[in-house]
Amino acid sequence: MRHHVLIHIGGCGLGLGLRLWKEVFAEHGVGADGQLRAGALSDEGAFLKRVASSRVAPRAVVVDGDPSSIDLFKDDPVSGLFRADNFVFGGGACGNNWAMGYNDRVAMRDAAVARVTSEINPAGGSHNFIITHALGGGTGGGLGAAIVEKLRLVYPSSTIVCFSVLSSPSQDDVVVRPYNEVLALAKLIANANAVVLLDNESLGLAARARFGENAVHHARLNELAAQALALLTSPLRLPETRAVELRELTRTLTPFRGLALVSLAIESWTDTVGGDLVDALRSRVNRVSGHGADTSALLSAAFIAPRGRPISPTSLRADARLGFRGWFPDPLVLRTRSRARAIAMASSESGVVGPLSALCSRFDSMLKRKAFLHWYHGHGLTTSQMQQARKAVGELIAAYQTAANS
Repeated sequence: MRHHVLIHIGGCGLGLGLRLWKEVFAEHGVGADGQLRAGALSDEGAFLKRVASSRVAPRAVVVDGDPSSIDLFKDDPVSGLFRADNFVFGGGACGNNWAMGYNDRVAMRDAAVARVTSEINPAGGSHNFIITHALGGGTGGGLGAAIVEKLRLVYPSSTIVCFSVLSSPSQDDVVVRPYNEVLALAKLIANANAVVLLDNESLGLAARARFGENAVHHARLNELAAQALALLTSPLRLPETRAVELRELTRTLTPFRGLALVSLAIESWTDTVGGDLVDALRSRVNRVSGHGADTSALLSAAFIAPRGRPISPTSLRADARLGFRGWFPDPLVLRTRSRARAIAMASSESGVVGPLSALCSRFDSMLKRKAFLHWYHGHGLTTSQMQQARKAVGELIAAYQTAANS
């Protein structure tokens, strides 16, 4: 089994990353002191590393320009499990300016990559990287993109997967978010093997359905997103009947070159599992990616199912409601010993065209008026570079449309 180093970048990335680690610790029987409980499930070094005979620590690097965010992270009881010198901070926040995070935080980028290198097994072997961050932030989007780009340069054969949060247009109050998200996406699709999109619009809908709350706090969104990501990553670290490597999983989910965006749906957000699986996976309240499933063509899919839950790849392949293309083979089904009883579907699907097109429309409206460009020019980003990023995302949209009609 390969090792995975998790990198949490920016305020959103730190919050989501911490919640994800709590899910991982609970599944593997790791206490707040790092001690393994009796009967704990080993992850064979995938996400955790042994630091003593009965104590483990996460393979994680925490990065933020704002020391106060790091302090909030350290206030959590489980923060003591993280290696102290793997907290990379300084330079100040990036003011929701992608160019500042990308161009002005080179020292932080290099320090973060150096800490990632320190987490790699000195005995050698293959290593994978998983990033949690927000696309629209100056640190998460800008510095995050710079770190991914540098990792690809230093480790060209490694698998890089980003868990990337897309903002909610109806609730976001940061006017330049479309610039940041398009710029970040352009870099990620060029350097990452896969980008698992998590959007706050869909997470908010799911949280309201689950918790019955009109105003949903970010902690609730992180809770749901972390549960989904824990289930998605469970085949990488939990003993199971069908082992899988991250590279194999990403290859399954990216059948066409450049189509690296992954959507995620969970059968049930509750403890009660029942009803029709396909209807549950198509329901908007069970999805963390912002698009409707009813008009989406599935280009590839992987299903993660706990042991004891019957699931037929052939039946899923033949179910017209899922919208598989005619050339599609039986989907990948992974069995896991996850404590979650729900079934998850990770997929590449044409439905991403909707939210991406809406994002590009907002980007175009601002760029046409040259709104706020001086903020970006002041940190070394030219209008031409912004136009190139917009072109890259536009080509991605066109590629998904072509693949859906093939």
